[in-house]
Amino acid sequence: QVCSYIPSWSQRAVFALADGCGWGPVSKRAAIAACTSFLSTLSPKLEFFTEVNEAQDWLVYALVMANTKVVETSGSTTFVGGLILDLESPITHETVDGTSAPQQTQTSGHFLAVVVSIGDSKIFHYSKNTRTLSELTSYSPSRNVNDPCGRLGTNGEDLDLRNIGIKFVKCHDEDMLLLMSDGVGDNLLPSFRGKTPAQTAEELST
Repeated sequence: QVCSYIPSWSQRAVFALADGCGWGPVSKRAAIAACTSFLSTLSPKLEFFTEVNEAQDWLVYALVMANTKVVETSGSTTFVGGLILDLESPITHETVDGTSAPQQTQTSGHFLAVVVSIGDSKIFHYSKNTRTLSELTSYSPSRNVNDPCGRLGTNGEDLDLRNIGIKFVKCHDEDMLLLMSDGVGDNLLPSFRGKTPAQTAEELST
C-alpha cells in the first residue's frame, strides 16, 4: 500500500508505504490502515510546520496513531513514511541551549525530507547532482525470511520496534525518494544477486 498527499497550493508533501506482514485480507487491511492513518494525521498540519523538531515530533505521533489503527485490524505491517518540506519557508532548528535558531531562507528548489520507518521496508534518496543513492532507513536484516524486523500492529509486551528510526536529508529539484518493500529492496543487495560489492560496482561503472 502506497499513499501520498501533495496539495496543489504547496511544494510540501506527505507520503507513506506499508507492507502488510503475511498474506491475505488481514495484512492488506493492516497496510491500508497504517497509510491512511499516517496521512490523515499529518495532512492537516502540513502547511504549519516551521521547525524541524516540530515535524519530527509529529512524525512520531503519526506513527503511534497508525499503530493504534493497525492493532484494530488484528494484523501487522512494516512501514516507512515522511514529509517533504520546502526550505523557502522559514524552517528553524533547535540550538544546544534550547532556543530556536531560524535558518536563512533558501533559494527555490531546496527541500528537506524527514522520514520515519519501522521494520524492513526501505527508503532511498537519489541525488541528481552527485548521482549517488543513499539509504535513509535503519535496517538490520534477519536470516528468517518470515521476520519483518519490526512492525506496526503490536502493543504491550508484544511491542516490536526493531529498526525504528528517523532521518533527515536535504533534497534538490529532480532528486528522487524511492520507497520500497523488502521484496524490492533486497534485490538491490549484491549478496541477493550472488555478487560481491566489487563486482556490482564494476557492473554499474560500465
